[in-house]
Amino acid sequence: CLRKDISLLGAAALDRANTSDRQAFHIVAATAADRSTIRRASNRYRRDHTASVKQTVISSGAKTGIVVHWDGKLLPSLIGEESVERLSILISGKDVSSSVGNVQLFGVPHLSSGTGVAQANAVVDTLKDWNVDDQVVAMCFDTTAANTGHVRGACTLIEERLGRNLLYLPCRHHILEVVLRDVFKAVHGSSNGPDRFKKQWHQIKQLEFKTGETNGYITAVQKVIDYYMKALKQPQPRDDYIRLMELCVIFLGGTPPRGIRYGKLGPVHHARWMSKALYSLQIFMFQHQFQLTIKEKKLIQTMSLFVALRHLWYLSEESVALALFSDSVSYAEKREILESMKRKNEKKECPKKLEVTEEEIPSLELKNLASTNTNCFFQNTLLNSGFVSKDPSQWNDNPQFLQSREILQELQVVNDVAERAVKLIQDYNSSITKSEDQKQYLLQVVTTHRRQYPNIKKAN
Repeated sequence: CLRKDISLLGAAALDRANTSDRQAFHIVAATAADRSTIRRASNRYRRDHTASVKQTVISSGAKTGIVVHWDGKLLPSLIGEESVERLSILISGKDVSSSVGNVQLFGVPHLSSGTGVAQANAVVDTLKDWNVDDQVVAMCFDTTAANTGHVRGACTLIEERLGRNLLYLPCRHHILEVVLRDVFKAVHGSSNGPDRFKKQWHQIKQLEFKTGETNGYITAVQKVIDYYMKALKQPQPRDDYIRLMELCVIFLGGTPPRGIRYGKLGPVHHARWMSKALYSLQIFMFQHQFQLTIKEKKLIQTMSLFVALRHLWYLSEESVALALFSDSVSYAEKREILESMKRKNEKKECPKKLEVTEEEIPSLELKNLASTNTNCFFQNTLLNSGFVSKDPSQWNDNPQFLQSREILQELQVVNDVAERAVKLIQDYNSSITKSEDQKQYLLQVVTTHRRQYPNIKKAN
């Protein structure tokens, strides 16, 4: 009947549009469905849909290379005036089904506090509830004290509750935000250059720019450009990522696929770390049209080179094993890593962080990071390491290597998926329903609907 059609086909669309029962009643009033009917149909649909998603995940069987992601946010309570900590929890991996981009949202529950203990308990309880607790091999997280604390941090406590070590994947974006912020502060200090540049942008001749590759500080320019051009062909979650990569290509003397173009200049403040990178590149490229002090010119060059060429390695004795699967690492380097893997480390446990002195950094190579502890990588990820007994030149014909590489290629090392889930609960936290169960069901419905209909067009 018509009412049934509305409940099955319309409930998800109404949820995605953030439509309350009262608003939905006016929208479908012509169908003679009353408000209570709409509420019951929506509640039933959300519950049944979530049960179906969960059953699909559970029944899909064993998965390999599963990474758990989480991220917290303080939000208003569904009832009352106080605020509560919300924690988005997801998994990603090659074998994750019922999802887009090999990612599955589990939920965004509220916690009693934002401590590492509370977060760890929520993560493990959720993994157990979805029956994947024994399949997780890695953790992707923001580098906050609540996560990385040696004793009471969520990472340590999750490992304790699961009874095994996991591979640490601290979010690359989060680390770069902190580094870029500190570099920008050190370079610009109290300079008002970015603000002055924004005011004069409309007077700048945008096709008359100078590239950074003519300064002689950059080596392997074409290799860097090729990397950005390859990345620009891949889907990106945010437009400002695309804009930054395009600007880096222009800065290095290349032309991005969409040609030479610049976006609107945004504000520069502590919360907009991306704008700091964009401003530094553009100020450097147009410095001949924009009045800078001698000190500012030198500092902006330093910042621009840092942005375009930053290549921060997140390596430890364990994670250096990822280099064995990289096409960017030569056979000779891989042989050196394998040789170093025979070198014994005095520490019994695999260190989670890189431990080197400042004096060692300039001469640091991949082989210096490897030891017998590097074998922990294969133990923790449950990957077959039999291929390491053969020469790296033979690996591309080895089934064990190819299978492991396929799994690791889907390894998510950034926590954007958890941040997007936080944004999702922010959008729907104060609307549609005050029931905690229904709120979690709602998030599943909206996530699925967005996947099925990514663009609001008639063709979709």
